[in-house]
Amino acid sequence: MTPRNRRHYTESKLANVPWAYALDRHLKKSAPERGITVAAFDPGLMPGTGLIRDGSGPGRFIWNSNMRKIVPLLKIAMTSNIHRPSESGHGEWGIL
Repeated sequence: MTPRNRRHYTESKLANVPWAYALDRHLKKSAPERGITVAAFDPGLMPGTGLIRDGSGPGRFIWNSNMRKIVPLLKIAMTSNIHRPSESGHGEWGIL
């Protein structure tokens, strides 16, 4: 993924947050009787996904093979917001 494409990707993900707020406000005004709540969540870093499919050969190899194996270590060393794809949505929201 080129730096420009990565920027577009991250900005599009960030745009989901104000969109969720705007949609929630709109639905509360236009259809309050329906009780619809809009939520957005951050799935975190997810090694093993196709995110780096256009990256360099070494980058793809590291992302697709080794990163999945070191997720527990990364959670300790960096942040707990690192998940395998199978874990996404199972956290505090209990979506799946």
